[in-house]
Amino acid sequence: MAHVRARHALFLLPLVLGGKDPLWAQEILREPETVSERFNTLTRAPSLRASGWEINPVAELRAGYDSNINFSAVAGRSSSLVELRGQINASREIGPDQIAIEALVQQQLYLESASDNEATASLVLRGQVYAGEQTQIRGSVGISYDVEASTAADSGTITGGTFDPYTTRATRVRVPVEAGIARDIGRWFGDANATATWTQYDDLQTEGGTTIQQDFRNGWEVTAQLRGGYRLTTGVGAFGRVEVQDRSFEDATANNQGLRLSAGAQFEFTRLLTGEVTLGWTAQHFDVSGETESGFTYSGELNWYANPLLSISLAGARTFEGQQTVSASGAATATPILRDSVALRAELEALRTLLVFAEGRYVANASEDGALDDQLIELEVGSNYSLTRTVRLDTSYTYSAAQTTSSGDPVRNLVTVGLSAAF
Repeated sequence: MAHVRARHALFLLPLVLGGKDPLWAQEILREPETVSERFNTLTRAPSLRASGWEINPVAELRAGYDSNINFSAVAGRSSSLVELRGQINASREIGPDQIAIEALVQQQLYLESASDNEATASLVLRGQVYAGEQTQIRGSVGISYDVEASTAADSGTITGGTFDPYTTRATRVRVPVEAGIARDIGRWFGDANATATWTQYDDLQTEGGTTIQQDFRNGWEVTAQLRGGYRLTTGVGAFGRVEVQDRSFEDATANNQGLRLSAGAQFEFTRLLTGEVTLGWTAQHFDVSGETESGFTYSGELNWYANPLLSISLAGARTFEGQQTVSASGAATATPILRDSVALRAELEALRTLLVFAEGRYVANASEDGALDDQLIELEVGSNYSLTRTVRLDTSYTYSAAQTTSSGDPVRNLVTVGLSAAF
């Protein structure tokens, strides 16, 4: 049957179920700063101050070459590129509480492939309030218009056994809302968090001239989670987590729900060698088939601060995902996907003003029926050179290669050089 597969951001690694660590999780493990964190702190430009606000504006000009913009083995497009970016981060502290605003506008210009040019923008408002010394309440709301990363090697349709790739990029509007509360009482700690994201995709066009509506992934994704734990000693703690998820789309036949139960521990071998391990069980229910898929999941990370100039991190995870698809007749469905991922990153401060880094990533997506069995390997190297306290030169090269069951084996080379100025 002909079908369309939604793009999956293969390289995004869901290394810890539930996303960002809460306040208490950060308290468990006070690891040393990574090389890049310290480098960015030491080379950060002084902030502007006005009426109690701390303001950090940044402008960036980036140029480079993309050998496969849409990451396709069938109809890949290549072009030199120019990227303009402007960003303003502003924050204000009111006693222990804080409010922050982040605004970003960006224009991508592909000189030999003008149809891929895109303007993107985002605006986020964040806030946190302390209700006493032991309780923190936080929240955020935002809106963005952007282009989904072209990292799915099977983005397109299959008609009569022939793959028909998308010729347009996946542009979308997203509105994320988040609220949470963290409480810390002696050795005990807890966190509750809820997120809701509304997404609307533009219709996509294929090389064969077919317009593919995105009703099967336009809608809401809502997640709620509750976590709690106990500190055994400084730097060592155990925790448990419950998470529920609901995905509701304009085409209800793609709807699915998830339940995740997990327990884990954060630990220190030494102050310079720290890590985290999480084991869990996940169940994913799919409305159209009435089936529920379940299995064990895990995640882990290890951070080694070899010396003040070198840090190395290793992370891996197994998760269940729901992939939305639509048939040639327009009927949508959702199927379970098992995702395994691993990443290794090294950062070195070669000079006081020069940071170099290298990262390798591997992601595998597979379905139980064998219809999907894709792998992606990415290798990235780059550098950040602080010319002055306000001007920085960034370089990056990324190699991506995928093996897919339906659309060939695409390869991508992306190289960029950027100059940014902070005022």
